[in-house]
Amino acid sequence: MQKNYSRFNETNWGSFQSRVRFYIFSNTLKRALKLNLISLDLIHNGTDELILKNLELSKDPYISKRLKLLKNNLEVIPSKSNNGGIYLPKKFRYVDPGILVGGEVIPLSLASSNYKSFLESKMDAHETNYLKLKNNNDLLLT
Repeated sequence: MQKNYSRFNETNWGSFQSRVRFYIFSNTLKRALKLNLISLDLIHNGTDELILKNLELSKDPYISKRLKLLKNNLEVIPSKSNNGGIYLPKKFRYVDPGILVGGEVIPLSLASSNYKSFLESKMDAHETNYLKLKNNNDLLLT
């Protein structure tokens, strides 16, 4: 389970591409809220389809350009230093489940040195925090 979770964490939630996509889309939503194209009520009680339809119907160039960008494959360039990119740290997600040992519940990392080492290696591997786009980097920075 630990390897599947870690793989999913790295290839989905925390991948370079996902971090950039989340960033672009969240800024697009903020813009749509500011322009009253969507509401917090719609976000909380509406559907994804309805929110996207409202965004797609927008004539706002900021929103249109970013939606078009998100529909395509993004070429993300990672870096350990700021070289024209944006700081997007990876949120390290992990599970250290409680297990029963001698009638007491303790974290797995205390009972398994392999699991503890595995978690430590994953925590240390997240130093790349600056990301930029190979094309259209200006859309990321604004």
